Amino acid sequence: MARILDRAQDFRIDNFQVFNGHPSASPLEKLEALIAPEALYDSAERCDAPKCHPETRVALQDDLYGWIEHGDAQNPCKMNWVTGPAGTGKTAVMGSLTERCKKNGFPVASFFFSSTGSIGRRTKTAFVTTIAHQLAQYRQDLKDAVAAAIEADSIVFKKNLHVQMETLILEPLRAVANSSNGGLRGLIIVDGVDECEVERSHDTTNTGSRVKPTPARTNAQDQLEILQVLLKALLDPAFPFRILIASRPERVFREFFDPQNSAVSFARKLDLHEEYNAEADIYFFLQAQFSLIRRRYNLPSSWPPRGAIQTLVKNASGQFVYAATVVRFLDMGHREPPKALLDAILTMKATRETASNPFEQLDALYTHILESSPDPPLSVQWIRAIDAIRNAPLISDTLRAASNINLLLQTDPGSSEAEHLLGNLHSLIQVPSPNKQATTQYSFYHKSLLDFLNNRGRCGQLHQHEKVMVFLWDRFNRACTSPLQEISRHSDRAGLRGVIIIDGLDECEAEQYHDTTRTGLRGKFARENAQGQLEILQVLQAASSDPYFPFRILIASRPERVFREFVDPENNSTAFAHKLDLNEDYNANADIALFLEAQFNLLRRRYRFSSSWPPPGTIQTLVEKVSGQFIYATTVLRFLDKGHREPLKALLEAILEMEAARKTTSSPLEQRDALYMHILESSPDALLSMQWNQAIRWCSTCALISIRELSVASNVTQLLQTDPESNEAEHLLGNLHSLIQIPPPNDQVTIRYEIYHQSLIDFLNDSDRCGKLISNFGRIWHVVAATIREGCLLITKCTI
Repeated sequence: MARILDRAQDFRIDNFQVFNGHPSASPLEKLEALIAPEALYDSAERCDAPKCHPETRVALQDDLYGWIEHGDAQNPCKMNWVTGPAGTGKTAVMGSLTERCKKNGFPVASFFFSSTGSIGRRTKTAFVTTIAHQLAQYRQDLKDAVAAAIEADSIVFKKNLHVQMETLILEPLRAVANSSNGGLRGLIIVDGVDECEVERSHDTTNTGSRVKPTPARTNAQDQLEILQVLLKALLDPAFPFRILIASRPERVFREFFDPQNSAVSFARKLDLHEEYNAEADIYFFLQAQFSLIRRRYNLPSSWPPRGAIQTLVKNASGQFVYAATVVRFLDMGHREPPKALLDAILTMKATRETASNPFEQLDALYTHILESSPDPPLSVQWIRAIDAIRNAPLISDTLRAASNINLLLQTDPGSSEAEHLLGNLHSLIQVPSPNKQATTQYSFYHKSLLDFLNNRGRCGQLHQHEKVMVFLWDRFNRACTSPLQEISRHSDRAGLRGVIIIDGLDECEAEQYHDTTRTGLRGKFARENAQGQLEILQVLQAASSDPYFPFRILIASRPERVFREFVDPENNSTAFAHKLDLNEDYNANADIALFLEAQFNLLRRRYRFSSSWPPPGTIQTLVEKVSGQFIYATTVLRFLDKGHREPLKALLEAILEMEAARKTTSSPLEQRDALYMHILESSPDALLSMQWNQAIRWCSTCALISIRELSVASNVTQLLQTDPESNEAEHLLGNLHSLIQIPPPNDQVTIRYEIYHQSLIDFLNDSDRCGKLISNFGRIWHVVAATIREGCLLITKCTI
């Protein structure tokens, strides 16, 4: 490109201005960037979404459209709820209604939630922005008002849904209410609100890339927030639209629309399962679809056999998803002819015929289709893995593409394992064509498939819930080592080397989770700690035995049984490098003496002691007490330097004069136990301090969501102290700063209490070592439960 001033000379520039060729985005462009376009009625993601077949659901659609246009003279409320169990056709009805409104020029905005769709359709984040963007398209004055509202509050997109509704929809509607353009009217359709999930966030306040193990809110809370936001809009005089909500009859919706719980008299609930007989519509749908299949495959006019459609209608039990799945199963390029497939379905019996399961025929159909795979358990693991990857909060849409999932899950990169396992399952899973797999994700036709696979009582031997993470880890390990093999085959192996260091593997704990399939709040461990630790060792061993794996692996842990047995030559054929025991093979006393000498010099300068401190022989005495354990030395130094109420010199003298509570040659920890005992007994109430310590530990590792949220220091303090206005935490823990990392007061709302070393917990859990300070779980729970009870009573009194 030629330079404008090339070879120019003897010139002057006056009034020089630079114009930016990339102006900042306009308010409406900012809004458009934050909507969920996949949730729109006519989005590309919903190109295969169900719609009512012509001449089906006619009465239902007419009833709803009549209410949309004219309302209900007996009930002026502008919010209606359409409900019904899974598979009764709610989404199809909502899609057909949206299309009918658009064809008739009736303004409509829609949001179709889906737990199996893209991230924008699974959470509430873009709900209000998406509705606001659609409504703004209907009138220029409304569009201008929305733009002005965004201009006035540029961070509105970071605020909660109530504020977004007020700013992006209600305020603009008020601004145009008296416009000469005539009155506004229209419809807002919100489908599948029961599939809205709480957004899982990444905790950026912690080091590493660990995802918060539990969300701050439940799905039901976010679903209720959406309902409340819509109700707030409905009650505003400037809001002219009707609202149509479709969901399963889950508790949050039943309670919200219950007249006894709300001052608002909602329009009459429409239950697709109870109030509309779907059998005639399903019969008509199957008849039309079978005619198409008969023509496509040149089948005789006698197909399907007499009574086949009636049998399928009976099996459907009013669930359109059953009929739609049957049709896809017959028509999705299965390896067997449609005749044989239909015969198999007609002769199929429910695996568990129980009056309590209204899905028995649907379950039998799902089981039959899944078992048509060459390897049903592995196919189910693929399905569960696809669902897990789609719902993982830190995985980009690019990595969720079908081609990338195939690369991760298949054992041989050059194989066609995906087609082998999923080829017969196209009636359940939307599998992108080969030329679109690099940009398109796998998706599931209906959530009822995942509900089926999540329930052991329904899917039986196909249940793979506990195995999916093990499967994903194994495939991830394979995916990581395969590129190394390729590099090693085609390049100089000497150029790739390194080390993998794993420290504290003995502290890896089994992940705790809340089992939502069980009643009550009872949680359980999926596996024992040792099983998880052994799995990591086995995975590393498998990698290290691969000839193309060039790295060395260094593992550090305590000598617990799982590690001793794993490296024992009698139990493992792998010849490990020599074990290094820091207690037996290396004399740490000289290093500890140097460490203590350096730290005492720092203390002497900080507190302006004379050069004669510490007294002669002090370091040698401490080294003898240490017994090679650095933790003893560091605890002593923290005890001296953590703002204890007594003078530092007196503290050191107490440690030097301290004797082990139980002098036994069998315990190498006796001096450390004596130190822990001495520090703990310096608390005004040693036993209560221990209960606080154990409760802090319990709160930080508890599986229940509510308790995890209480694990920051300020909340734990509020939970455990008997008087909210007291300073009980400082009273009990003030002398224990050498054992517990206590955040400063201004950081306690975001930072947890931390115990410096696992050895303190080991000490407190062993009655032979801590004696009268032992504090079992029952006592801990008693402390926590008692304080919760007292807190609730206090709140009740304050409220009254």
